[in-house]
Amino acid sequence: MTHKEAVETIASIEREFDVTGLSFQGDRVWPLVRQRLWGRLINPHLHETQLNPDFRRDVAFPLSDAGKRDLEAAGNRDVLFYAHPSDTRETIHDRRCNPHLDPLIDLLPKDLTHCKIEPEEGQSFDRLLHPALPIKTRMQVRGPFPGEPIAHFDELNRLIAARCPFSLDHDLVAKDALVVRAYRELFETVLDMINPQALFETCYYHPPMNGLAQACRSRSIPCVDVQHGKQGRFHGAYTHWTFFPKDGWDMLPSHNWCWGEPTQCHIEQSRSGAVNADAAPKAVVGGFPWLGLWLNGKGPNSIPDVRRARGLAQGRTAILATLQPAWELGPDTVIRAIRNSPREWIWFIRAHPKQKDRMAAFKAQLEAAVPGRYELEQATRLPLYAMLRASRCHVTAYSTCCYEALYFNVPTVLWGERGLAIYGEAIKNNTFKHASTAEEIPQLITGLLGTPVANAETTHFIQTKSSVTSRALAEILRGPFPKTTNDEDLPWANQS
Repeated sequence: MTHKEAVETIASIEREFDVTGLSFQGDRVWPLVRQRLWGRLINPHLHETQLNPDFRRDVAFPLSDAGKRDLEAAGNRDVLFYAHPSDTRETIHDRRCNPHLDPLIDLLPKDLTHCKIEPEEGQSFDRLLHPALPIKTRMQVRGPFPGEPIAHFDELNRLIAARCPFSLDHDLVAKDALVVRAYRELFETVLDMINPQALFETCYYHPPMNGLAQACRSRSIPCVDVQHGKQGRFHGAYTHWTFFPKDGWDMLPSHNWCWGEPTQCHIEQSRSGAVNADAAPKAVVGGFPWLGLWLNGKGPNSIPDVRRARGLAQGRTAILATLQPAWELGPDTVIRAIRNSPREWIWFIRAHPKQKDRMAAFKAQLEAAVPGRYELEQATRLPLYAMLRASRCHVTAYSTCCYEALYFNVPTVLWGERGLAIYGEAIKNNTFKHASTAEEIPQLITGLLGTPVANAETTHFIQTKSSVTSRALAEILRGPFPKTTNDEDLPWANQS
């Protein structure tokens, strides 16, 4: 199912059913049902269909004593950043950084204090560009899995079964709600200790982050979900909401931080006719300053990773293929494309962060099919923008990397139904090319090599000026900011 078909299916269910009646232990759980529907519709192989019996219990995740001491030492901070360990994967000046959040820290008004936190999952907290406090918790079993049903769930499930090739497992959604409650309680404690004016995070649409959004709502703290990839035109977590309660869904963030105007427009236009649309998260254009750093030469361009990426090509024409997390979008199509491509090409195959546990299988598959014609591990480990600087063309099913590639003068060939559905307009105006078959991919690449690439700035998909970020930060933290004739004259706009 394409993303377009998936969001339209979800929207039709949302319009037809009284989703406010779905409640579990006092929580309105439609956002959790919607997340389950979205995941099953677009990635059916990646989502469980029944609750594991080992998880049939009610648990809490209170701070450990060490975790309390760390936060007490931090004290009150004006702005709180919540980082996922998997997102701290880029490097600058030999220090690891989070490309979505760390540049925002650099552009904060100088008179504001901040704190970055990460859940402790065994990762190293050394050599970070911006230090992070580990959130140390302990698991506490509260009791057995509750027998209380989700109100009106069976009625909803009959409608789902009529519209989708599946129905949802009641206990999976109930478990999601219990996880949300556990993390809401954890984050309420964290927020009470830090007392921030606002919180910034990425990827709100899974239960722990729904709990974080709920905690922010309970403390009247803005929760800003920062764009981390493709979030419009068809994305079940952001677009095609048809109904909001008058006070909004408390498991959603208060703000959607967008890279550029197209994403903002897709989000806002898709829900313009929604009931109580004014209670929806506010979409703001804040840009992607990490990309701006690469483009203006302030550091990342000079790191050894760029030279390493170029060295991988060994004089061959490099093609970067970025994979998507959907099971059917693994390397199979890329392998067929490689087999039909000139032998003097080298294919940089970059796995999605969610595919870490499949890397060994990918390597075995590639080695058996196209030995010596690809690079997988280094292409996945090195920074994306380093790989783009070393590549002549980019191939993907539907990754937002297609827009990022334009800023490095690298054209993109999309393939598959999803790419066509999501980027149809950009394909029509020749911003991107689309291959109907794997065998067509090398032909399109050959035609693109050496030809001019679409002007990235004219797409407006990503704003890279620091002034755009500074303005958005100011409006979230301090209210509407006056317009100036020159954005670069804004206070703190040119901090580095």
